[in-house]
This record gives sequence, structure tokens and C-alpha cells, in this order.
Amino acid sequence: NTYRQPANLFVDGEVISSCEGTTQGDPIAMPMYALAILPLIKSVATSGATQGWYADDAGSGGKLGRLRTWWDRLADRGPSYGYFPNAAKSILYAKPQLHDDACKLFT
Repeated sequence: NTYRQPANLFVDGEVISSCEGTTQGDPIAMPMYALAILPLIKSVATSGATQGWYADDAGSGGKLGRLRTWWDRLADRGPSYGYFPNAAKSILYAKPQLHDDACKLFT
């Protein structure tokens, strides 16, 4: 971390001394996270689906099939990068005429 001494992390009643990374609130934390998440962003890129990321929130727009491909890649590859997408906390917006197709494809 960028402090002069290790930060104490409290996990399940244990204290872990953290000597790496940044501490929440450190001005360098977000730029470092952005650099670290780039390999995942590049690995899930899907032709026909445009990604948008803000911190650890990801989104994509495009045709339904391309969105499904993007979501599947994110769900499959994300955990190896420490990123765990949660479908239950996600929202899919679709044009009204595509509602039934979207429901079939994403449930």
C-alpha cells in the first residue's frame, strides 16, 4: 500500500497485515484498478457489443445475441481476474418488441 506501514485487514476475526495494493480512499487506488481491469475488459470484448465501464460496474449495448456472448464471456472469465458478475443484481433493457426474445435468451 502507499502508507508507510502495513494496513491491518480484519477477516473472520483474524488480522491480516496487508503490504500490497492501495487503501480505500487513496487517490492512486482508482487509476491502479483501472489499469488492472483492462486485461479483463479486452478479453471480453465482443464484436457488435459496445462496453462501458465505471469503476467495477460494467455494461454493454448491442444486439441481443452479441450481448449474451459478452455476458457469457464476462461470467466465465471474470472470476479469474477477481471480478464476479452477479446476474441477480443486473438489469437488461430491451426494446418492447424484443422483450420476449430477451427473456428467452437471458433466462
